[in-house]
Amino acid sequence: MPVQFTTALPDEDQPVLGNGVEDEVAIDRESAVTNNGDIRIQIRETGEGAWDASATGFAEQTLAFDTLTTQFTGREDGEEYEVRARSETQDATGVWTSPVSITTKFPGAVSLTATALSPTEVELTWTDQADNELGQEVIRERRGPDGEWWPERVVDDAGPNTETFVDDTAQPDHEFRYRIRSYTDDTEADSNTDTASTADIGLARRRIPASGWYAEVETPAGNILRPTILTESQPQPKLNDTPEVELALPSDDRWLDESLDRATLRVWRDGERLPISRVEIPGDSSSQSTLVGRGGVALDEVVARDVDDLVPTHEFVDQLLTELDIPHVVDDPASDTRADVAVLGSTSRAQAYDTFVDLDTVRNNPVPARVNSDGSVELVQSCWISASRFADGGDAPIEELDPPDGTRWGGRSHALVESGDSKEWDFEINYEWPASRARPGLRCYPVDGEHPSFEVRLDGQVVDDYPKNSLQDSDEPTWIDLFTGPGFDDVTFTPPDSVTLEVVATGSQGGMVIFDGAGLYDDGFSDGISFGSNGASSIDANNNIGGPPEYTNSLDLETKDVGTIEQVVGGSIDASFDDTSNGQALAVSNDGGETWQETTNSETVDADFASGSTQLRGRVTLSRYTSDPSSSPTSGDTGQTVSNFQLAADLDDTPFLEVESFEDSVAGLLTALANRQRFVWEVQSPDQHPSLDAAGDDPGVVVFTQLGQREASIDAPVLDYEVRRDSSTVVDTVIAYGPSRRVEDGRVVLTGEQFVGIGDDYLQPGRTRVYQPGTDGDADTVYDSDEDYRLLRNEGSIARREGSAIADGEEVHIDYETRRRVEYTLPGADGSGDTIRETFENAVTLRALQQAALFTAKRLSSPQRQATVELARDDLGYQLVDALSVADVPWLDEPRHIAGVDVQTDRVSADLGEQQSAGEVVDSINRRLSGLAERL
Repeated sequence: MPVQFTTALPDEDQPVLGNGVEDEVAIDRESAVTNNGDIRIQIRETGEGAWDASATGFAEQTLAFDTLTTQFTGREDGEEYEVRARSETQDATGVWTSPVSITTKFPGAVSLTATALSPTEVELTWTDQADNELGQEVIRERRGPDGEWWPERVVDDAGPNTETFVDDTAQPDHEFRYRIRSYTDDTEADSNTDTASTADIGLARRRIPASGWYAEVETPAGNILRPTILTESQPQPKLNDTPEVELALPSDDRWLDESLDRATLRVWRDGERLPISRVEIPGDSSSQSTLVGRGGVALDEVVARDVDDLVPTHEFVDQLLTELDIPHVVDDPASDTRADVAVLGSTSRAQAYDTFVDLDTVRNNPVPARVNSDGSVELVQSCWISASRFADGGDAPIEELDPPDGTRWGGRSHALVESGDSKEWDFEINYEWPASRARPGLRCYPVDGEHPSFEVRLDGQVVDDYPKNSLQDSDEPTWIDLFTGPGFDDVTFTPPDSVTLEVVATGSQGGMVIFDGAGLYDDGFSDGISFGSNGASSIDANNNIGGPPEYTNSLDLETKDVGTIEQVVGGSIDASFDDTSNGQALAVSNDGGETWQETTNSETVDADFASGSTQLRGRVTLSRYTSDPSSSPTSGDTGQTVSNFQLAADLDDTPFLEVESFEDSVAGLLTALANRQRFVWEVQSPDQHPSLDAAGDDPGVVVFTQLGQREASIDAPVLDYEVRRDSSTVVDTVIAYGPSRRVEDGRVVLTGEQFVGIGDDYLQPGRTRVYQPGTDGDADTVYDSDEDYRLLRNEGSIARREGSAIADGEEVHIDYETRRRVEYTLPGADGSGDTIRETFENAVTLRALQQAALFTAKRLSSPQRQATVELARDDLGYQLVDALSVADVPWLDEPRHIAGVDVQTDRVSADLGEQQSAGEVVDSINRRLSGLAERL
């Protein structure tokens, strides 16, 4: 009786929408997912509650399965629509796709013309192209005294379906620029712009003077106030803060009017526009009034940013200010690259375990490699073969035929003739691997095509059987795969055990199986290893077999990722090999193994990376070679050995961010980055950066740099300076401690009075408890440190005392608190420098702690040169960053750290240094390590 069923119907892919034609939504399916039936497509205005005729804008179409494009016409302008689709046949219906939204094309007004009717009126006419706008805003800009357009203002809403408007709020003797902004709930569109100039009615207008002060205060009503500015007025430049100005005015309480709170303030001095944008603090006294203005108000915006991948700090700042459309100049910081900084090495057995992630014992590793006593790492067998004359057991008779010379492995073969005839081989396993990957093989052939049935057994379990006369006819032994996989998936071959391979005749049906050897290989590491007729079956004149080889052609051993506190821009490996042929290779990666730079058949690799990171990983590829071609197998009989492995990094100290989150005002964020990474920033006059569009009601250019990098465009004379050489902290050695960690119920065997290591490198005083747990509700036996054991806290080790209550060879339990300890001394140190001790709570790995110690010692290895510099303020303006690049002060010829700036009435006093203090250095390193700790 026929069986009926319905084939599966694929679901439709998300449609791609287009709005390039007015009143239309285009649909592109891109590809046909079915080969039968129809595709139903529906549309409606976004937000409607139903997908039927009751929904505004609803329509649907049914397309043939192979029709890829269509359109919905008659749509409203500037409305958001959503579309979904599904596949259909007579017998099945697919799932609707998730709705995809798009806003239809919205035509703005065109042909706008502005005509001045009077000194205070401008007539606007235009052509309205939209058919469903909610309104049309009249937008106006006014050209300021500096020739720049001031920010746009909404004069009024002319309403929908209107094509004329008269602006009766214009001021005399000004040039205005207009545009019409049509809008719906979902979109908006601007018309062209047109300008009109109103007539002068005879009122005097103040022009910007070439010398002295000039300011304008614009009221919310658009009126311009031009205060008289007294000579006592002072600019207030700031480093790592927004700039201010203090304007001294004749006493007048009108400046206290509430309407001037945060009013727009534009200030010029000697014809130069200052980076000031609004009134912040008005004041009045019996002698004079004051207006304190501030600039950089765009930097008040609060932003949230997440940093995941490594990005240099100056690039992050540049991108942030670009996104916010804040005019800026960001300088590339001075940097230093240290080449070949050793970060990981393996010259002993313990170091090999710590270096390569897949190695942690001598034999019980999950890969075919072992660690030797000298710390070298050796490729071990993943294929085992043996001639039948060297079989470990069984009583199969020796072949009595007269084979020709050079056809039998080892010069002898055996036969399976009668039931019970057998041979077995024991293969020693050198690493752990699952029995499910085992692939046995037998070199055999049936005589005249006839043979008895036989079984293949692995560790006594039948894994395959061969019925009578099932082997392919042949004239001499060749390799055959005995089976594709055993049935014991939960079994693991574990060294130092051996695996027994056995072939046993199970019948006496006539004929015989002639065989001269057998083998076994791990299919998980079988690169270049296989049984079968592949030339490896050939026997030479000395009765040696060609193969298969006993070692894989490629085994990748990767190191752990080494974290750094500086950017890894290059990496190298230097190692010793006993052979570098075949698939041997070295490789380095600084992106967690996503990409590698590799050198084959070499003892070294040296690579530059396209971008920096804070990690480095190495890889060794071990292969096979032939050491004795006069024995079996005649090729691939030896695994390569690597020793003296050294992984090094090229480190770039360019400040960077990684794995951080920020939520702060732009100014606060810039200041935080500047304080911790030796940057400074300042808002400078827009006239100093004419190539940037920094005009408008919030002028100013943010300059983000390091002291000493910029050349001053002004000549601010050095009034006075004091230089000094501070050698109070000159470091030779740094003892660095990592974070503490509590260990409960550790175990250690105490033999004799020998010390045994526990913990990391350091044990916290008063936090160690040595005991034997009580049984059956009895209390623990707690040992006494004065009578039973001794601790070397700095080494993190413990030993029995003579006469201890702890028995010789007893395993004791220990609760303790430990932390890593690293001591680093600068090469060439003569002992005249200090030894300092610092804790790096975020150094969660040994290598990170070593890097922290090295970096701290490097930063504090020489006396700090410091200076206090006083600059004349009158000539300084808003260019503190540039002016502090002083060439007139001895010693200060390197990028400098700023300790503080004091802006006084007639001068600016700055405390400068070549480097940070010890506390600042440690704080900076801890901040860098915080991202590394989170990633690890």
